[in-house]
Amino acid sequence: MSVTLYDWRRIPEESRFFWQQRVVAQDDLAVLTRSPAWFEMMAENAFDAQVAVARDVGGRTRALLPCLIGDQRIAIQLGGRALVTRLFRLARVSTGYAVNEVAEPNTLAAMMQAVLLGDSKVEGVLFEDVPEGPALEAVRDAARRLAGCFLVGLMADAPHYRLRLPPSWEALRRRRSSRTLAKIRYRERALAEAAGALRLVHVRKHMDWQPYADRIQAMMDETWQARRLGHRFRVEDMAGLASREWLHGYLWLAGETPAAFALCYQGIRNLVYAEIGYHPAWAEYSPGIGLLYRLLESLYEEPERPLGVDFGVGEAEYKRQWADERRVTSSVVVLRRRLRHYVFFSARRVLAQTARMVARGRRGLRGTAGAWSGPSPDKTTRGEA
Repeated sequence: MSVTLYDWRRIPEESRFFWQQRVVAQDDLAVLTRSPAWFEMMAENAFDAQVAVARDVGGRTRALLPCLIGDQRIAIQLGGRALVTRLFRLARVSTGYAVNEVAEPNTLAAMMQAVLLGDSKVEGVLFEDVPEGPALEAVRDAARRLAGCFLVGLMADAPHYRLRLPPSWEALRRRRSSRTLAKIRYRERALAEAAGALRLVHVRKHMDWQPYADRIQAMMDETWQARRLGHRFRVEDMAGLASREWLHGYLWLAGETPAAFALCYQGIRNLVYAEIGYHPAWAEYSPGIGLLYRLLESLYEEPERPLGVDFGVGEAEYKRQWADERRVTSSVVVLRRRLRHYVFFSARRVLAQTARMVARGRRGLRGTAGAWSGPSPDKTTRGEA
């Protein structure tokens, strides 16, 4: 195999075609965010971007490693608080893992080496949300073969939930218990009585966004993530998605008041449930659950229904209720061997291990306290009487 590093604007058409075809074959529920078109949109948004292409002796493309190069913030945490934060200039693999026909470690190592040699300021190659199994093992094996580098885990055993849509809305509804469906309808009626008639608004055209952007932004600023954690999200940051009509907004209106919203990436028969929130004033009515229910129902009215819904990484009750696929993923970074890298990530690992030991100790103490096998105080009192 020979490896060539290309600027993202100069990828040969044969390699781009291979890329598009392979992401469909590798994972048809992740085609949009792993596609060359998505990568090009990200590269246009102020990223340096390079693509390592591996070819066989006949000159045919056999693997790609598309990388967005920029600063990534990594923290050393204890008890959920960031003690030290550092910026690392990393080549983030935009497709999560390599686009290839066979997960071949030598080829992957050669592509990573090309990326690192292409920019001496790049400190490592970041792989995010890699499924456990052959893809992750290939990354680990390639890191061992790459001279002057070592692998560090950033996040392990992270659940990633997805839903492959069945042929009909009724088939999807039947997966939920009658009790769950009745609870959703009850809360919908209660919200309508409290705030006004409910309707789902689906915004999909770039020109239609403006009337709703301010209302979505105002609700985003009221979410618990914004108020407690300081997470801020701006609708205007998604202009690239909106211009390509990949940004679909769903608003759950009670009267004319937005009760919940979902910003989704939708295209190439994929839907990513990306940014969600609800107005805290209506929290008791679970408007986010009602929105998701009506959103899923509306997908069956689309001329070309998505193949599935990607709920992303992380735990949430709504994901467990609706998803039919849960896969375990990890995020890892392959770093150049530098003393500062060893020191930082060794400290990060030690503190993470300490936090896990403390958490296990606390659970053990609670379990011991709850394991009292003698008679309960009530029974003792009655016995003494």
